[in-house]
Formats: sequence, structure tokens, C-alpha cells
Amino acid sequence: MGKGFYSLLLVIEMMSACSMGKVYINILQPAEVSLPAAIQRISIFPDAGLPDDPGVWDSIQEVSLSPLTDYSRIKRGYIYGIYDVISNSPRFKRVEITDSTWQGYTHTGYISWDDLQQICSHDTTDAVLILKKTVCHDNLEHLVYTQSPCYFVYSVIHTTKWAFYIPSTRTATEDLIFTDTTRIEQYDESCWMSTLQNVDEVLYESCFYSGMEMATRISPFWENNIPRSYYAGTNREMRKAVSFVKRNQWQDAAEIWNLLTENENNRLASMAAYNLALAWERDDVLDQAWMWINYADSLNSNSKTLLYKDLLDKRMKSRKILDRQMAGN
Repeated sequence: MGKGFYSLLLVIEMMSACSMGKVYINILQPAEVSLPAAIQRISIFPDAGLPDDPGVWDSIQEVSLSPLTDYSRIKRGYIYGIYDVISNSPRFKRVEITDSTWQGYTHTGYISWDDLQQICSHDTTDAVLILKKTVCHDNLEHLVYTQSPCYFVYSVIHTTKWAFYIPSTRTATEDLIFTDTTRIEQYDESCWMSTLQNVDEVLYESCFYSGMEMATRISPFWENNIPRSYYAGTNREMRKAVSFVKRNQWQDAAEIWNLLTENENNRLASMAAYNLALAWERDDVLDQAWMWINYADSLNSNSKTLLYKDLLDKRMKSRKILDRQMAGN
């Protein structure tokens, strides 16, 4: 056989040695704001600020509002958006949207401490989260593309003011004021649309996403489907480990990688150690993940190990903040 054949084998071997797989993990992220320890069980007040008259929505101007629609109800999207996130956060022991019988209290703009205590007693909670005020400004762009002449981008700038009230001590947090922008796109290839369609649904969706965004600022939250890469296909044992990963049998894969970390081939041992770091991160045991990625880097430092070291370093720093938030400090 000629040199060309052996060169081809070498190229195939190198490509196999560098092959990477991809998995997705879920990560608990810290919030921007740390809440007092006393806030463990939350009632969310069901209304979004003072109610408007039908057909009115403060500074919304770029879309046509129905004069018969009660947009105060659509603004409850903020409430359901924030509930969607914080009800899944391990930071809180209980999260409830309180009974709709309390909605009438927002018409006066006043609710007493006794009323708040009744809400907490009814919901078995210790604090009430109230959306005190919302202000929205919108912008509508009609963009024309060759394949989609009817393409609309609707942006809403939401400014919301929230506060937690703790009836047992008659104390409240400072107003939590947040501003964010949501963008919703619509297009229709047939171009029968002359303007944005399903306005009420779009506005509700915009409020919902704004509520979700606000929730990530006051509560540790799950960020799902974060991509991570791992080494695959370098030899029969590594491929066997990959088959376990694809069947979600991480413990079996880890046993193989653990043995390979003792291999005389430092490059192979480094790959196995890198994969072990990922396995420990996936289990949220960051100190072990950090130990293994450092070991991988000591055996064979390269751009992948350095990048993963940097990523884990940032996660460990944010973990300190997260631990304090989970303890209510």
C-alpha cells in the first residue's frame, strides 16, 4: 500500500480523535436581587396596578385597542409570567396567585395590613407580592422582505413597579422597579395583513414575557437546555461511554472515563477527565467538576479545557451568590 493510504488513515484517526458530542443541561442561576429571609411563602396579588377603563392602556399607541376590552385583565399576563418562573424556583417554599375575590381592592388603590394578613392566612404564606404600577410604550415596524412583504415587529417597553409586603411585621421591601423590552414578530407570505393581528393576544404575551423576565431578577431560576460538549469516539472504550450517555446512563459512562483517566496516553486521559468534569457539573457538584477539569488541563492544556475552566470558574463564583440567596441572605 502507498503513502496516500496511510495518510488517509492518519487523517481519519485525527478526525475521530477530535470528534465531539453535545448534551444539554439545566442550571440554577442566581437572581439580581437578594430578598429577605422572611420571604419564603408568597402570595401574588392577582391584579396589575390600578385598573383602567375599558379600551384604555396608558401609553400604547401603535395598535388599535378595542373600546370594549378590559385591558386590566390582559395585564394579568405579568402575574402569570412571574408565577411561571418563581413557582418553579427552589428559593421559595410556596407560591400562590391569591384568590380573585381580592381583585376589587385595587379599584381604591389601597389595601390594609389587615387585608394582607387575611390573604396570607388564607394562602398559608408570609408575604404578598403586589404589582403596584405599570407603564408601557410601544413601537410597530412594518418590514418588507422579498419572501415576506408583510412582516411586523412589535416592541413594548415595560416599566413595572413591584413590592413585597410582610404582614406579620408590617414591613415592605423597597419598590422594585424594572424596565425591559419585549419583541413579538408576525409575518404572512400571502400578505393579507395590513397591520398587526390578534392585538389582545400579542399584548397578553408581551406582558407574560415581561413578568417572566422580572421573575429572573428577584428569584433564582432554572435556565434550561444549556449546551455542553464532550469528547467522543477516540477509541472503543470512549465510544462505549458515549453509547451510555445517549441512553442517559451517566454513571456507567463515568466508570469508563474514570478508568481512562489513568491511561498512559495523556491526551486520552485528559479527554476522559474533561468528560468527568461535565458529568459532575451535570449533577451540580461544581467542586468535583472543577477538580476534574483542572486535572484534564494539567494533562493536556488546550482551548477546550481552558474554555471549560473559565466557564466553571464563573459558575462557582455565581454559586456563592446563589447559595446566599437560597439561604435568604
